[in-house]
Amino acid sequence: MNRPAWSVAAIVAAVLGSLAWGADSDSGGGAHYSPTRAEWLCVLLNSDQAAASSLQFADGAGVVYHYDQAQPDSIQIEVLYNVNVAENQRRHRAQHAERQAREMAKLKGWDDWLKINVKETKITRMPAVKPLEK
Repeated sequence: MNRPAWSVAAIVAAVLGSLAWGADSDSGGGAHYSPTRAEWLCVLLNSDQAAASSLQFADGAGVVYHYDQAQPDSIQIEVLYNVNVAENQRRHRAQHAERQAREMAKLKGWDDWLKINVKETKITRMPAVKPLEK
């Protein structure tokens, strides 16, 4: 299996694992859990991004989609960038990611409720890689 395929598999496994972990622990972990539309949207968008993430981070920036149970009708787009990425490039990444999220939501018929928040985070390393600087 090539690297992008492993990335997709790892992200999907991590998200599904975290969804299962969030199941009602009082019932011994056996309670049925149904992910929300926003959670599924983040899974779909992150798995789509994983295939391109190694190329994105080679340019110094990438995008990750997050879901927060406190805001069930919202997703957050986090633009991760290093010192070599200009503000206009970050803005372009965020706008592109938002278009992708809205298009995916529209394909699923979920666009009538979706709210999107954007966050930028400066990084000193690629995710899951040792730090570049101390």
